[in-house]
Amino acid sequence: MHRMRSAPGVRPRLGVSRWLRPLLFGLIPLALIYGAVCLTGGLATSPVQPVVYLWLAVATVLLPIRASAGIVAAAVLTEVGVVLWMPGTLGWPALVVHVALMLISSGFFRTVLWREVRIVRRRAEQAMAAEFERMEADAADFRLSGDLASADVFLAGSDTDTDTGTDADADAGADANADADANADADANADANANADADANADADANADADANADADANADADADAGADDASTPDPRSAPRAAASASAAASAGFAAIHARQIGSVRIIREGLTDILHAARVSVRADRMMYFALDVQRKTLSLKGHVASAEGRDAKGRSTNSFSAAEGPLAAVVRNETSIRLLPSTRRYRVGAFEVTALVAVPVFHKPDLKGGRSMLGVLAAGRDTSAPFDEQDAVILAALGRELARAIDAERLFVAMDRVKYEQERLYDAFSLLNDVRTPSAFADNLLEAVSRIRRVAFLAFTSFDAKSDQHVVVSVTSTYPGEVDSGGSQSMGTSQALVGRHFSNREPSLVGLALRAGRPLPCRAMATSISGSDVPIFGHLLMPRLDSVKVFPLCMRGEPLGAVIVGTRPDEGGLLLEDERMIEMVTSHASVTLSNVRLFEEMAKMATTDGLTGLTNRRWFKSLLQDALERAERFGHQVSVLMVDVDHFKGINDTYGHAVGDSVLVRIAELLRNEARRTDVVARYGGEEFILVLDETDSVGAIALAERVRRLIQAQQIRGDFGAVSVTASFGVATWPAQAHSAEKLVERADEALYEAKRAGRNRVNASSAHEVHCPDPTRAAIGRRRGGREAPALSRVQA
Repeated sequence: MHRMRSAPGVRPRLGVSRWLRPLLFGLIPLALIYGAVCLTGGLATSPVQPVVYLWLAVATVLLPIRASAGIVAAAVLTEVGVVLWMPGTLGWPALVVHVALMLISSGFFRTVLWREVRIVRRRAEQAMAAEFERMEADAADFRLSGDLASADVFLAGSDTDTDTGTDADADAGADANADADANADADANADANANADADANADADANADADANADADANADADADAGADDASTPDPRSAPRAAASASAAASAGFAAIHARQIGSVRIIREGLTDILHAARVSVRADRMMYFALDVQRKTLSLKGHVASAEGRDAKGRSTNSFSAAEGPLAAVVRNETSIRLLPSTRRYRVGAFEVTALVAVPVFHKPDLKGGRSMLGVLAAGRDTSAPFDEQDAVILAALGRELARAIDAERLFVAMDRVKYEQERLYDAFSLLNDVRTPSAFADNLLEAVSRIRRVAFLAFTSFDAKSDQHVVVSVTSTYPGEVDSGGSQSMGTSQALVGRHFSNREPSLVGLALRAGRPLPCRAMATSISGSDVPIFGHLLMPRLDSVKVFPLCMRGEPLGAVIVGTRPDEGGLLLEDERMIEMVTSHASVTLSNVRLFEEMAKMATTDGLTGLTNRRWFKSLLQDALERAERFGHQVSVLMVDVDHFKGINDTYGHAVGDSVLVRIAELLRNEARRTDVVARYGGEEFILVLDETDSVGAIALAERVRRLIQAQQIRGDFGAVSVTASFGVATWPAQAHSAEKLVERADEALYEAKRAGRNRVNASSAHEVHCPDPTRAAIGRRRGGREAPALSRVQA
């Protein structure tokens, strides 16, 4: 067993405690024990000597390996010293025996006990590893959703994104990432970017020499500009997101699944930053900016920025988003054309920056098949000197703007591919949970787990609908908040787990009933602002006061309602996103097919094991259940009784009143037998007018008492109809295992013989088998049918009313 090591960065405790335990648990008690040995007769005859072995075993468990080995060595040396000091006390052979006993006792106890300790520790480590895997999976989901939201915000050109639900934090994260990429490239690629500008400006032949000169100037200033060029408008909102992303980056599963897509997006972003660097150097600008256009909000958002050391920010302006209808860039957005502003005494304010001279060009998507195009944003260059921009600078920016549009389109494509892949993975996990379900209870649990893999919410429930009774039943509930269920008035139903098993009518006004009748999720998008968990009864008359929003997804198959999934969110979670709703609808659509198959499978299993008329167990399945009952009885040593019932003069009832009346008689008797039997008993229709019961853990006395009670109930019944009233009686035969039989077939045969003895004796009576089994495989089993006094219980027969 390896010694436990200290955690990294924690100093192991040294000093008194390190040496005090061996002294207290080892040497001092050992010295006291040997003192007692010497005082009570010596090593050879002292009755205290076995205490040495016991204490060594205890010490080896309480102390570390080295300390316990030292204690054993001290004991061995003590006895060797006693033998050398007083040779007559103990001989050398006896000393060898003592030493062997000490080693065996200490080693045996340590091995056995530490094996248990290792097992417990291994289980604890496995539990911790499983918890870490779960935490890493949650971190992976958080990182993926954050990166995709950040990429969408970058492409959409807005601070908030309603489709992804990321709010302003996603925009802040995208801005921080874009600026961080620009900063990283400024240090590593300062010289390379200047050289790459020549390729980017190949179309501008007239300015080739000017570009070369600009490259030389840029190379001279690159090292000085690297530290401060791209530190534009640091957003304080990016700090929490950066910390969360750094924590989530530890997930190895996310890196393995999405490395290629996210890596490709990062490469494209680096290329975008390279284009901005090239554009700045090409037009000899002090600052190059790219603003993304949000057409719906009519705003411009800063998404890329590189600057030289001379660039200055506007004081008091920290926002990255501003109206597209104000400022110098408003003309570019309105007219979709480039502008050039000459230097003036008053500086131009562009977003959060101020420049003396400005040139800006629109950036468009690649034209579609119809030749149309849409505006992506604005690429702007500014100078802090009095040197103006010329027409050729605008031409160069327009050419680089087309390259910038290609990079943005490529990034959008990769983000869309990664989003589709991520959605497919979540749907695959959800569908895999529903594919191998065979029972309704397993279906309900797996369905809620599948929905939670799409979106984790505070409340999930599944209700099943029975069209025959027009009733809903709450099958399963998953809740992560201690909400109380209100019955619509002042009466409280307790926690949400109290909902399980609750029935409510489809005619009651409830959101579940409305969704099933409408055949689509409710509330719909138009109602979402006015519907909350505290306004509308969800399960009949029950309310969920602490839920902020509720959505019911119906499960229907060929227009027939099967059940519903209820999704509820807390106020701090926000409502379901459109993407979440779409994926949950796909899961519930697949679940409808699965639930239909589960019910069909259950119905087929019921048809194969139950009688169609009475609903009791059929004869074939009864034989299997009887065999199982006898195997349990043989294992645990208790008795099993079989009760066979036959309706008296049943043929006369069919001949006189017809088979419909005979069926009514059989159904009524089946109901009586089912009501009087216990839940653990088996009630089956054996054939025709015969019924049979398996009474587990019941002797012959108990079986006869039950049979007599049922016989009186049947005799008191009068089945009424258009034909009048019919009274029936029944005869009963009882046999008990193992007193009357040693096998299932023999036990049924004994009960049948007792039944026909009752019929021959006049019917309407209970008769117990008087036969005794002489072939008992285990003599101890013969005591099962005896009383406590050891005498055989007398056989009961012909117990008459």
